[in-house]
Order: sequence, then structure tokens, then C-alpha cells
Amino acid sequence: MNESYTRGQKILHWLLAVLLLFWLFVSGELVEEAQGDDKGFILMIHSGGAIIIGLLMAYRFYLRRAHPVTVMSSLKD
Repeated sequence: MNESYTRGQKILHWLLAVLLLFWLFVSGELVEEAQGDDKGFILMIHSGGAIIIGLLMAYRFYLRRAHPVTVMSSLKD
């Protein structure tokens, strides 16, 4: 078991946090405000981004299962 998460895992964690917040608050508003032909294009981009976020989350879950980290001693008590 590792003592800490790798630098890549930490970066992926925070990248996903920022992307997810952006997707929830900004991208959804863009889809709702769009009209006409623009709405279909923006909805396609929005859906594609959600798929990418889902794949990154699955990859993060895989990394976490493949490289477990020991529990901190203060949390064991």
C-alpha cells in the first residue's frame, strides 16, 4: 500500500472537481439559454463533455482501486 496518492491522482481529482462544477453551473445554463440551431450544437458539446467527465471519473476509480492508500492513523481510532 502507498502512503499517499500520486501527484497524477491529485491533479486528476482537482481537474475533475473544477470540470464538474463548470459543467453543473455554466454549461447547463448555456444549453438552456440557446435557441434555434445553436441549441443542438451546444447540447452536443455539453453531452460530449459529460461523457468525457464520466470516463475520467471511471479512470480515477480504477487508479484508486489499483493503487490503494493506507488509512491515516488518526482516522483508525
